[in-house]
Amino acid sequence: MMKKNCLRMYTTVMNYIIITIPITTLITMQLLILLSTRFKNLAVSDKVKNDVISIYKLIAQAESKAHGVDVSEIHFHEVGMMDAIADVTCCAMLMEEINPDKVVVSPINTGFGKVKCAHGILPVPAPATANLLEGMVCYSGNIEGELCTPTGAAILKYYVNEFGNMPAMIMEKQGYGMGNKDFPVANCIRAILGEKTEKQFNYGK
Repeated sequence: MMKKNCLRMYTTVMNYIIITIPITTLITMQLLILLSTRFKNLAVSDKVKNDVISIYKLIAQAESKAHGVDVSEIHFHEVGMMDAIADVTCCAMLMEEINPDKVVVSPINTGFGKVKCAHGILPVPAPATANLLEGMVCYSGNIEGELCTPTGAAILKYYVNEFGNMPAMIMEKQGYGMGNKDFPVANCIRAILGEKTEKQFNYGK
C-alpha cells in the first residue's frame, strides 16, 4: 500500500541536490575504505552510512567507465574532500529524516559548453556525469556551464523514483538552497514535501 508522503524537487538552474565543490586533491578508491572507517564512530544510522557509501560507489563506477580502467584504479577529481563527503552525508541524513515514499524531479538541466578539470577541457556534461545520467531525463538548457556534477548526478540516480511535473499533492513544507556561481537566472534549488492526493478539483471555479 502506497504511503502518503511525496517529495518534489526542482530548480531553475542547479538540479535538485546538485553539489559543485572545487577539488584540489586526488583521492583513490581508498576513499570508500575511509568512509567505512570514519562512519564506525559517527552518530548516524546504518542506513545513512550505507546510502553514502552506495552513492560514492556509483561515482566510482561512472569514473571507471569513463577512464576505461578498473574501479580500484580510478581517482576522484570532483569528489573526495571531507566537505563533499559531509554534504553527501547530510543529504542522506535529510532523506532518512523526511523518509519520502516517492521522489519526483523535473528533467535535469546539465548546462552546455566545456568544463576544465584535472584531465583538461571536457564537454558538458563531463564523461563521468554523462555515465551517471544514463536512463535519466536530461536537457542542456540555455545556460553555459556545468550545472550537474558527478556528485549531484549520483545523488539523483540513487534517490529519484520518477521524472515529471509536481503531482497533485497538499504542500506541507518547502526548502531552498542557493549556489555560489552567478548565472543569468537564479542559481537555487527548491524541494517541496507534500501529501499526495487523489481528490479531483475543478480549477477556476
